[in-house]
Amino acid sequence: MKAISLALGGGGAKGLAHIGAIKSLLQQKVRIHSVAGTSIGSVIASMYAKGYSPDEMADLFRQVDQNHLFSVPFSDGPGFLGYRGVREFLDKVLGDITFDQLHIPCCVVSVDLVSDSVIEITEGSVRDAVLASIAIPGIFPPQYVGEMVLVDGAVMDPVPVRSARKLGNGLPVAAVVLSGKYRLSQLSPVPMRNGKLNAILADQFARTSLSKTFKVLTDAIETSSRQVSELRLQLDQPDIIIRPAIEEIGILDVVDVDAVMKKGLDAANEEYELYIKKQSPIRLWFEKLFR
Repeated sequence: MKAISLALGGGGAKGLAHIGAIKSLLQQKVRIHSVAGTSIGSVIASMYAKGYSPDEMADLFRQVDQNHLFSVPFSDGPGFLGYRGVREFLDKVLGDITFDQLHIPCCVVSVDLVSDSVIEITEGSVRDAVLASIAIPGIFPPQYVGEMVLVDGAVMDPVPVRSARKLGNGLPVAAVVLSGKYRLSQLSPVPMRNGKLNAILADQFARTSLSKTFKVLTDAIETSSRQVSELRLQLDQPDIIIRPAIEEIGILDVVDVDAVMKKGLDAANEEYELYIKKQSPIRLWFEKLFR
């Protein structure tokens, strides 16, 4: 059985594709030695590291009322949205578990606005680390830890390949990337994509002058994430890049859990098969011979 270290990227509602990617790798008899996650990737990473199977994770997400994940307005600090529903979900699936109690090595990535640096969290409360990693600036309030002001890890490290590589001690790194190739964002005046944005949020913002502001903010975040992701991938060079076809999904959309999971499963099936072919002894011998 081959072993890898897994890097799970940020992307909001797109993150359910991570579950499908993990399921694909396990079906192909790949041992996931360790896992690092940013933003929604930190949620899935920590759940898998705690011991949830992909099917168990899928069942838990199917039970979530996606229209009530976030509270409006300003309930937890400086941000458009509060954490009420998310915190209840994390309390349910992670509880008070700490990193040293997880089944496999796990790293949750956040960014400290005070030191302008990536923070790799590998000790203490897993739930608190995840809350810091998902704190999208302007949308969700930051988390204050000592003198640090922690926000979404995707600000600087949308796909935590380096963190996964450290955990893996030389193992190949598979990166699940939720953003598409960098392209210009198309702005529209209301905060929804194909009518799928959280219905309660859409209704709330449609009644206020914040509608256009919120749409511009979420589009700007996704545009920035695409560009930073591509730059970091070029620098960090993961061994496998799994990129599900989910560009049409917005970070706060209400999604079909199974449909998004399947996108991740299909992409992982395809990319891992290509990776194995590239690693065949004959191919490697020819590449070395004619290099």
